[in-house]
Amino acid sequence: MRAHPTASVAFPDQFIHSPALQLLVATMAVSAPPVPPRYDSFLCAGSGASAPVSVYRVCYAWTIPNFRLCGTSTGDYVISPCFSPEEDRQMLWCIKLSPNGFTESSEGYLSLYAMLVDSKSPEVFARLRFCLRNNRGEDVNVMDEKETRTFIQGKSCGFDKFILRDLVQDEEMLRGGKLTVCCEIIAVCDTENPPRREIREITTDQHLVDDLEVLFDTKTFSDVALVAGDTEIKVHQAILGGRSPVFSALFEKEGKGEDMKRIKIHGIRPDILERVCRYMYTGKIHDLELHDKELLVASERFFLETLKAKCERSLIAKVTIQNAANTVILATNYGANILKAYTIDFIRAHVVEVRQTAGWLTLVDFHTLLVCEIFNEPASKSSSKETVV
Repeated sequence: MRAHPTASVAFPDQFIHSPALQLLVATMAVSAPPVPPRYDSFLCAGSGASAPVSVYRVCYAWTIPNFRLCGTSTGDYVISPCFSPEEDRQMLWCIKLSPNGFTESSEGYLSLYAMLVDSKSPEVFARLRFCLRNNRGEDVNVMDEKETRTFIQGKSCGFDKFILRDLVQDEEMLRGGKLTVCCEIIAVCDTENPPRREIREITTDQHLVDDLEVLFDTKTFSDVALVAGDTEIKVHQAILGGRSPVFSALFEKEGKGEDMKRIKIHGIRPDILERVCRYMYTGKIHDLELHDKELLVASERFFLETLKAKCERSLIAKVTIQNAANTVILATNYGANILKAYTIDFIRAHVVEVRQTAGWLTLVDFHTLLVCEIFNEPASKSSSKETVV
């Protein structure tokens, strides 16, 4: 991975929309794609002042051993280790690759995306360039994003139809069965101050959030009761059904009636269910750091992707040598792909130490395929070989 120097500058209003910014980045990376032209949210609204903006160029080469053994079904995908600019280790990116298309419309193609895993800035504006490196070391099938993309944590952008799958299978593209994907990212973000417009949005929406929280606490006009253990939580079908497709299907199955419905929810503690329901009303979650594992499980169960992202971020911040193995098992079991990618990267970087933990024994004994995935090896081979990245 190669990260180029950062340009931290204050852009005056008339410079933001001028070609001069393109010239600035061109001096950093002659062959890089154009820098995003949209920086309005970095300016302090109405003051005429300017905000500090950081410009990063990140180049990363990802070698995938045994590419032909990667998933062949549409929707299957693999995720690279995380990478970041040397100047900002908190900005984490990864590459997401579907060997046979991520959606039905892209079946037969290799789909390729960049995903923002984490960042200090709430928004990152970026342009992408992808290519493949053939067995002669040449960069081929170079494709640039034509538009500036706005990334938030967990969002991925790229190419649904990057290259025909059959072309990738050619011996010229695979060196000893290995496929090398190269990614270049020009990213621009405000690393010191969040966009002021977000503060205005939160202020405007706060009245709605407060009113919905009062509705949840008072139970006014509630029409269904969720029962977990000995605890009954009265809620409103319209709100939970609108927020979660699982609850929507559950309420539809129960049908309509004059009396209040009582629906038993098994396999979840009452306090966790109460927190999940409050989140569906308000978007707020209390004591996330204390209950992030249980809430991650609940978010997967009820299809609450934004809650899952919050849980993943909380768990990423707590990954250690002692808990890494158990964390990657948790992430795999509950579809937490960002957490999984980060933890696999962490294990690869600390493999000697992690192998001494009790969690590693559990991983080896009961999750053989996951061990093979960590080391990028097929299940039929030993998992002692170091990964190639």
